[in-house]
Amino acid sequence: MSGVFPSIPEAEERNAVERGLRALLQHIDAGGTTLDGHSPVADAVRIASVCKKLNPVTVLGTFRALEKHLKRLGNKHLVLELATLTIGASHGPHRDTEAVRAEAQALICGRSWALQRLDDLGQAADAAEKSLVLGKAVGWDRNTAFCLKCNGRLSRLRAERLTDKTTRLKLLDVSISMLAEAIDTFSHMTEIGPDDPEVGDCFSLVARTYLVAKQHEKARIALQEAYKRIPAGSSKHYLDLLILTADLEAEVGNRTLAERYYDDALARPQDGDAQVSEIFARGYLQRGLNRSALGLSSAALQDYERARTIWSRLGEDELAAYAHWEAIKTRDRGGLASHDNAVLRIFEESYSYLVRVTAYEHYRKQRETPSADLVANRKAPSDLMLRQILKSAKAEVAVKYYSHNE
Repeated sequence: MSGVFPSIPEAEERNAVERGLRALLQHIDAGGTTLDGHSPVADAVRIASVCKKLNPVTVLGTFRALEKHLKRLGNKHLVLELATLTIGASHGPHRDTEAVRAEAQALICGRSWALQRLDDLGQAADAAEKSLVLGKAVGWDRNTAFCLKCNGRLSRLRAERLTDKTTRLKLLDVSISMLAEAIDTFSHMTEIGPDDPEVGDCFSLVARTYLVAKQHEKARIALQEAYKRIPAGSSKHYLDLLILTADLEAEVGNRTLAERYYDDALARPQDGDAQVSEIFARGYLQRGLNRSALGLSSAALQDYERARTIWSRLGEDELAAYAHWEAIKTRDRGGLASHDNAVLRIFEESYSYLVRVTAYEHYRKQRETPSADLVANRKAPSDLMLRQILKSAKAEVAVKYYSHNE
């Protein structure tokens, strides 16, 4: 008997796959999701990929249906994959207003969102700008408001990485301007309005920008506006607000008060949402920094380890390395020789915390098995030696963490 089976007619295959996708989306919408690797959300993305080939129109609503579930899982690459599928499916002879809306949403809530968190701020900004243009073209104010909010945040993130004061200040001014426009747009929308928590979150972002700009009184005023609109509880917005308030108090020297705000945020329940977990990790890191400044080294180290554990579980390698680096400085600096403190400063020349940690681990290994140039730790390492270690660490990190993304 022949092993060759008759091919399934294309129409039957298309109908079967479309029915399967609809059924799975209904199951997910009814609560059929888990926060582990067996979530049906990933299966829905795979089926959507097949649907795009057979009938692209059926994919257009999938991103909207799965966005919150994907972000709850914390899988940035899956968010990016589905956004890319949706953007591709939106083009073709069937392109209409709904297709444009689907593309705009996938660009801002999918592509830009994921790329920000994958540390590609340039492409994230490009995606947000494309979404803004598309949304305005079809008169979609909601999309416009979210794009302005996203671009305001992106401008601040880009400013934080710059040492050039003039460019930095320009980007911070752009951030404030865009967030103000987002607030105005949200406030004039019937379904949102001026007192909505979404507007409160925009004011929270304004406060963060003013904090980066060291305009502390303006930051306080923006915080007050945020508190008026964001109800107390365990929402992402409120947790962010508490931690931001603590960050402001810490920066102006009110460290004991800052500790109380951090404690308040970190005492609230976690629900397994990856986005909430990320906020807790950030809170632990910031409280650790505050505790280090207060001289509470043991408590700070515990917070750094909590932050590192959460970020590692979420696959946030660079952020986990950030917490690790702060632990290294807190744990090792006090007991190191003066030339070892200089080593830390040299390694801090690298923007990447993964590179810093890797370089420091290489350095400590060489100390444990000293060469003729560093006998018994009595001789300070040369700048040339340290820069060679740093160069080697950069290469190792590039291969270990980034080469698979090319």
